[in-house]
Amino acid sequence: MSVPFMLFREGQKWASLYASVISSLLSCGVMLIGWFFMDVSKLSVAIMSCMTFSNLGLQLIQQTVDLESKMTSFERVDFYSTKLPQEASTHEVEVPEEWPAKGDIRFEDVKYKYRPGLPFVLKGVNFDITGGETIGVCGRTGAGKSSLLLVLFRLVELDPKLAPKMIDMKTGFPVDADSNEEPNSGRILIDGVDISKVDIHRVRSSVAIIPQDPTLFTGTIRYNLDLGVKASDDRIWECWR
Repeated sequence: MSVPFMLFREGQKWASLYASVISSLLSCGVMLIGWFFMDVSKLSVAIMSCMTFSNLGLQLIQQTVDLESKMTSFERVDFYSTKLPQEASTHEVEVPEEWPAKGDIRFEDVKYKYRPGLPFVLKGVNFDITGGETIGVCGRTGAGKSSLLLVLFRLVELDPKLAPKMIDMKTGFPVDADSNEEPNSGRILIDGVDISKVDIHRVRSSVAIIPQDPTLFTGTIRYNLDLGVKASDDRIWECWR
C-alpha cells in the first residue's frame, strides 16, 4: 500500500509544480506586456486576474489528478467483472439426470500446470476410485493433494482448447501461450464419462467438497445446506439422520 500511495503523492506534487511553472510564465508574460503597452490601472487588473487564473488552474489540475486516481478503483472493478477470460462451456456429451450414479472416478495420465510458464504440479497421474470407496491422500505441503480437486472441478482445464486465455495484468490484453511449451493433457472420467465434454456447470453441480475452512452465507441454515434449493425438507432431514 505504501508504494502506490507514495506514487500518488509524487504525482500530486508534480502536477502542482507543473501548474505553478505555467502560472509563473503566464504572470511574467502579462507583466512584461503590460509594462510596455498598458497603464498602471489596467496592468494591476491584469495582474490580479492572472493570479486568480493561476490559482484556478492549480486547483483544476489537482482535482483532475484526484479524479484520475480515484477512478482507478472503478476501472479495476470494470476490468475484473467484464474483461476477464471465462471458461469455455461444452455440450458434447449429454449426461442423464442421475449422473453420476456410481461415483467411479478415473484419472488417465493427468498432467497439468496452473498457468503457462510454471512447472507441472501433476505429472502423469493415473488411478481408479470405485464408487463408495473412502480414499485418503497423504503428502507434505505442495505435494499436489489440493491439485487433484482443482482439476476435478475443472478449475484448471486439461484440454488446451478449453483453457481460458491468459491476460497481462499490466495492460489487460490477452497473452498467447508459447507454442513450444508442453500443454496440459490427460482425462478424468466419472462413471465412464469424460468430464471435459460435459457442461462445466453440470460437472461442478454434481461434485461436492467439504473445505477445511467453514464458510456460512447470509441466510438460514437450510439455505446453507441446500444452496441450489433443489432438495425437499424431508431429504435434508434424511441426510441429518
